[in-house]
Amino acid sequence: MLKIENLRIGELKANCYIIGNDKECIVVDPGSDAIKDLELIKKIIDGRNCKAIILTHSHFDHIDGAHAFEQITTYAHVEEIKTLKSQQVISKMFTGKTLILPKKVSELEKHMKFGKIEFEVIHTPGHTKGGVCLLFNNKFMLTGDTLFKETYGRTDVGGNDKEMYASLQMLAEMNDEIIIYPGHGRSTILGNEKRWIRELPKPNTQTKSP
Repeated sequence: MLKIENLRIGELKANCYIIGNDKECIVVDPGSDAIKDLELIKKIIDGRNCKAIILTHSHFDHIDGAHAFEQITTYAHVEEIKTLKSQQVISKMFTGKTLILPKKVSELEKHMKFGKIEFEVIHTPGHTKGGVCLLFNNKFMLTGDTLFKETYGRTDVGGNDKEMYASLQMLAEMNDEIIIYPGHGRSTILGNEKRWIRELPKPNTQTKSP
């Protein structure tokens, strides 16, 4: 059975997740390279074989620490890989800090398996072009900055309103019982979010924030 451990790290308190069992794990969205945050991540890994670093999207508050795990392959959607360098400009604008990118980022496939850890990769553009959600055994899902408790991710920094609307409507067709672990804030249950998702007006513009 997979265990999920959560850290809120970095200036924007993004959720970093370590998922695995007693022997192996993956890290999702290591969004801070502050020494104290990296030490917390490594403490949770605690001798296990860390198989991969997974990025739900490429914004600095979700990838800032990825470069610190040089020996572990980092994965992201192909559309995010294309725009990685542009994130250095965005990071500098928001934080004044130069973002250090991982040396190599490999492309996520629709189904990923690392030992006994496996999940489906669901492309959910809207917050960014290559944003993804990660679905584990149809029981829990990491939604990055696509879906939060009672709201959704902003679309004015490389996003698109129409794509976000379509992604949310797609998620609303999934199993009510799926536990949602978002990129920021508290976890929720997908069924609890479906009403407001289905009541969202279809957007007429492309870059407005919620």
